[in-house]
Order: sequence, then C-alpha cells, then structure tokens
Amino acid sequence: MDWNRRLCIIAYSLVLIQCIITMVVTYIKVKKSDERTMLLIIQILISMWLVFGMYEVQSTNDSEMMFAVRLSLFPICFGSASWFIFALVYAKLISLKNIGIISLIIVPKILLFIPVLTNKYFHLIVISKSYQNPSITNWGTFSEMNFNLGYLYIVLGISIIIFKALKDYKVLKFRIILVILGPTITLATNILSRNKILPDIGIDPTPITFSIFALLLSLGILRFKAFDIIQSATMDVFMDNDEVIMILDDKNRIIEYNSATVDEFGDLIKLESIDYVESFILELKRYSRNVCQLNLILDALNKNEEIIDQYFVIDNPYGKKYYSLILRYVKEAESGKLGSMMKISNRTGHTEGMIKEERNRISGDIHDNLSNMVNVISMNLDYSMKNIDDKKNVLKCIGTAYEASNQIRLHLRRILNELTPVDMKEVGVINAVKSLFRRVEGIGVKIDFSYTDLSDAINYHEDYGMLIYKTCMEGINNALFNGRATKISVLLSCDDEVIKLHISDNGVGCEEIIKGRGLTSMEHRIQSIEGNVVFESVEGEGFWIKAEVPIRLISFVPIPESIE
Repeated sequence: MDWNRRLCIIAYSLVLIQCIITMVVTYIKVKKSDERTMLLIIQILISMWLVFGMYEVQSTNDSEMMFAVRLSLFPICFGSASWFIFALVYAKLISLKNIGIISLIIVPKILLFIPVLTNKYFHLIVISKSYQNPSITNWGTFSEMNFNLGYLYIVLGISIIIFKALKDYKVLKFRIILVILGPTITLATNILSRNKILPDIGIDPTPITFSIFALLLSLGILRFKAFDIIQSATMDVFMDNDEVIMILDDKNRIIEYNSATVDEFGDLIKLESIDYVESFILELKRYSRNVCQLNLILDALNKNEEIIDQYFVIDNPYGKKYYSLILRYVKEAESGKLGSMMKISNRTGHTEGMIKEERNRISGDIHDNLSNMVNVISMNLDYSMKNIDDKKNVLKCIGTAYEASNQIRLHLRRILNELTPVDMKEVGVINAVKSLFRRVEGIGVKIDFSYTDLSDAINYHEDYGMLIYKTCMEGINNALFNGRATKISVLLSCDDEVIKLHISDNGVGCEEIIKGRGLTSMEHRIQSIEGNVVFESVEGEGFWIKAEVPIRLISFVPIPESIE
C-alpha cells in the first residue's frame, strides 16, 4: 500500500472517530427534536461515507473499487438532501411529519441513485474509473445531475439558515456563523476539488469537510444552544408577553425589548433611539406628574438596587395610566451580575377597579349607616314635635336623636379620613396610624397603641402601610359602631417573615360574629396577599381581631430624607 493510501486511511479513521464521538454526544446531550433527528441522520451518512471511502482506498482491483464506489454513492447522494431537510426543519418551515414535502426532496435523489443498483445502467453513474489511478473519475450523466442537485440543496439550505439567522440575530448573535460555516466550507471544497482548483493530495477532502460541518453544527447546539428549542420557545413567549419586558446588560444598556414595549410606549418614546434604561426613564418623566417616583427608580438604578413593585403614573394623550415596575438582576455565581430584567405592568384596569370598589363600598356605607341614622333622628324629632306634652318620651326621643347625630359625626369623619389619601412613602405607617388614633381620641375614646420598631422597608412601603392603616381603621370602626367601645388596644409587631396586628376593645361583644362590609373588606384585603385574619368575641367582653401578613421582603423601597 502506497503512502497516499495509508495517509488517507489514517485521516479517515481519525475523522470517523471524531464523527462517532460527535454523534454519540449529540444523541445524549441534545434534547429530542426533529432537528436532532436530522443532525444524527447527517452524521450517520458521513460515517458511512468515511467507512466506504476507506474500503475504496484499500481496494486491490477495479472490481472491488467499483463496488466501494457504489456503496460510497449512497451517503454522497442523500447527504445533501438531509442537509436541506434539516435547514427546513430548523427554520420551522416543515416538520418530519410533512411527508409530502420530504418526498419531493428525496424522490429525485432516489431516481438518480437507482442506476447505482444496476449493471446495465451503471454507466449513467460512472463511465470509467481505474484502480491504477483512483483520483480520476469520469462521472456519468446521472452523477452530474445528482451533484448539481446536491449543490442546489446545499445552497438552498444555507440560504434558509442565513434567513433564519437574520430573523433571530438578536438572540443568536454570532453563534449562527457556526451553522453557516460548516456547509459553506463543504460546498466550496467540493466545487474547488471537482474543478481541479485545489491540488490533488491523493485524499478526497469532501467527507472530511462534511465531518467538520457536522462537528460545527453539533458545537452550535451543545455549546451555544444555536438550535435549542427552549431558547426559541422562550423568545416567542418573551415577544408575545402582554407585559412590558426589557433585558439589560450589566451597564443597564437595553439589549432587547418585547412587542408590548412598543405597544405601550411606542407612541410616546422613540424606542429605537434609546440605548440605556436611564434614558428610557428620563423620557417617561416628560409624561408623568409624579416625577419623584421615577426619580426613585433612577436612584435605584444608579445604586444597583433591585426594585419591587414601584408605582408610577403616566399622563399620555389617551388618558392617565398606572404602572408598577419590577427590576431583578440576573447573576452568575462566578462572574456576578450579568445583567437585569425590567418588567413594567399596566395596572390601569386594576387601579380603576379598586377605585370603583372603594366608591361602591363608601356609597353602601353612606346608605346603610348614615341614611338609617338620619331616619332615626327624623322619626324621633317628628314624634317629639307631635307629642310635646309627653315629656318623658320626648326626652327619650331627643336623647336617641342626639346619640344618632354623634354617630353621624363619627361616620362622616371616618369617611372623610378614608377619602383623604395617606402618603405612606412620606409619613410612614407608624405616623399615619398615630394621626388616625389622635383623631379618634378627640371624641372621647381611649386608644392604647403599642408597636415594635419597624424596618424602613415596611414602615415606608405603600402596600404594607395601607394594609396596616386600613385594617386599623376598620377595627376602630367595628369597635365604635358595633361594639360601642370606649377603650381600644392596638398591638403591631414585625419580624423578617410576618407582620402581626392585634386589635381588641372593651365593647359589648357578641355571641355570633356576623361579618358586615368592614370586616368582610378587611378579610378579603388580607387574604388576597396570602395573609390570615381571625375574629373572636365573647358577649359582654369585647371583640378581638388577630391578623398576620407574610412579608415578601423588599429589596428596594424609597426612604424619604426627612419626615415632618
């Protein structure tokens, strides 16, 4: 055996080992999909080509060589078709269930391959080939047609991949070069070899380049997730998400944003000209009356702090919209911060729903309480005017009317308190409830308020603050109007996991607790954030409210510089 043939066998053997390893790793590591199936088929055909190529090189006469050529023509014929099908599958143009389209690709190859199986028409495949000079082959008409069709399939496949790469460039970036590079090198090598542009080194480089092509494809899958169906599906979900989502790098540069970002803010901001998220927030400030909230977001960005549920309002040409913003960092154990994800949720419908619910609740409160009390006053005064001589009953009616008027005064004050917004981020919940208790004590009710020191994250948090404030308000209302209490005790405590609020009074109590609007609203509000509230009462001994609220610990909460 001459040196060229030995060199060819050594080269083919090494490449075959590499191809088998690549095939096994692909089968084990890559998630099952149509893409993986086609890639394995390509690798199997390349392995067959290498094995048959070594058999051809070791042939000792013309008969053995021609038999080896017949075998080698099978992977040569169907390799390009497999690549074309792979490209169509990868681009999601077809699946392996599209038998009709796959048949249109394969059938011409089968027809051109059939003469290989015959002796009579084999001249359509190979006209002449000599054992003495194996590098020279005089190909027949069907082989030329087969090769040209194969070139067409490879070029079409590369074109499809390039189109897919351009479409998904923001996700794949330069990883897609691996996909394009493999078949391009193979195609170029084959064309240059056939046209005698490359020097004859005694080895057919085409199966080697095909093996490199399969290796690059596998590398794209294994190392860079170029064909990972999860990545593709994740991108589709990202783009179709109804909430505004932005992906930022470690410098807060905007890498990508989804379709909802354009739908929500495209009319206000030229998103294509915005590079950094700080610039995006600055643009929003032009359309917001509460710019302090957006300034707090900017401060958090500059300090590399995460943000959870920071609210802001935008006054756009179509009306006022309410938003909440969340910023979470994407971190890696070794390299630290890789970037971050910012999500902006449109809470306009939710906020308007809350306003409508509060309006209905206050309307019902006025109807159920104030209207009834006005009727009580009216009926008692009417009786007194018509029966002025009945001093005993008149005095009793006047006393009832006076008590009802005091109740109206308390109810009106409570309703006004509820309608007056409390800015928890400015005063804090402790100062807010103390102010509430002072107003109640002004009408002769004693309130004993005890509390443990709250963290600033809780004390100045709008959601937790309003929850505590409204629970205290409803508890006091229940004690005054239902329990007729003269003394109320409030205990507020907090640790890293839960907020506890206990409210008790010395009112009349009850044997059976019937939840009215106030207690029902309190229970619904606490349970909506997975909290728990228990109502207890003993007739003649008062009423107890025990509420516990879990803390979703806040990484960022704005803290005012000073509190008046």
